[in-house]
Amino acid sequence: MLADWSASENQIIRELNELGSQWMDDLYQTDVYYYNECTQIRNSLTSDIQLIEQELEKLKVDFALNNEVLDYNCRVLKLREEERAGVIVQHKRKINRLTDRYRQLKEESNKAGQIRREEELKLIKEIEHLRKDCESMECKFSTIKGANDRQLESVCEMAEDRISELLKKLASIDERIFVEILEQPWDNLVGVSRHIQPKASALDSKQLEQVVVRLEKNLRFLTDTISEVDSPKERLMKALDIPDEHEFHVLLTDMHSVPDSDILKELACYIQQQRSRPADQPVTTRRYLADAATIRNHFELFKETAVPKKRLDMWKMLARALVQYERILRDRLTLAADVLALTTQSTALD
Repeated sequence: MLADWSASENQIIRELNELGSQWMDDLYQTDVYYYNECTQIRNSLTSDIQLIEQELEKLKVDFALNNEVLDYNCRVLKLREEERAGVIVQHKRKINRLTDRYRQLKEESNKAGQIRREEELKLIKEIEHLRKDCESMECKFSTIKGANDRQLESVCEMAEDRISELLKKLASIDERIFVEILEQPWDNLVGVSRHIQPKASALDSKQLEQVVVRLEKNLRFLTDTISEVDSPKERLMKALDIPDEHEFHVLLTDMHSVPDSDILKELACYIQQQRSRPADQPVTTRRYLADAATIRNHFELFKETAVPKKRLDMWKMLARALVQYERILRDRLTLAADVLALTTQSTALD
């Protein structure tokens, strides 16, 4: 038992010795570390102190230079202050002169303003006079333009009637070609018959009144708000914002054949088309009267679409055949004359 206690005590002593030696090593390493750190800090502080001393020397030099500069600036500022006082005196004199000049210019400006106001009154009177002349010229121009538009429309209508007559003659000739020459049933020449339309008769006053009554009946929700006008026609023109009599007549012509159920729809389409119409385009049922190019294209369409190309080719072939047939007949007539002449000669010889 004593041996065990002695062995354990020796083991504890050895462990304590090992711990003591380990702690001594750690303390030694710590001392070395802190010694090295302190050495580095001392060296860095020494270099910083040297830099600070150098900077202090520089600051001393700069301070001395700044003192010299400040002294120089003080002298310069004193000189400038003296110059400024002289300049202020000069400016005061100049301000006095400019004040007098300003007073003179103000008086001249007031006089010029009075003259300008008088001239403005004269110009306003002249402008009013010119505006009235312009309005009268616009009214005359509108009247002339309306007359020209109606004349253009009548000329186009005459041209359409003339084209329709020519197409009718062309259709009758084509029918004779099919029936008398080709001995075939005629197909009515669809392209020509599509362009041959009966001329629409103008509405009389009674028909126009009927259209006005129909429109007022269907547009009562608009005309009821206009009580200062008694005439149904004037109420409709004011409700639809149509100041021109010709445009209103065109509207009545368009609405004549429209049933009551479609009046609102057609009227909305018509108003939208008229609003999108250019200002220089006449108000008419002929939509192609927009400009010269559109009119030219419209009438050139007759030439391109009136007669089908197959029918033109057939006419050309028939013309060539007729020319050949005429040449053959002339040759036969010449041969017959020669035969007659030879017969006469042989008879005379006998």
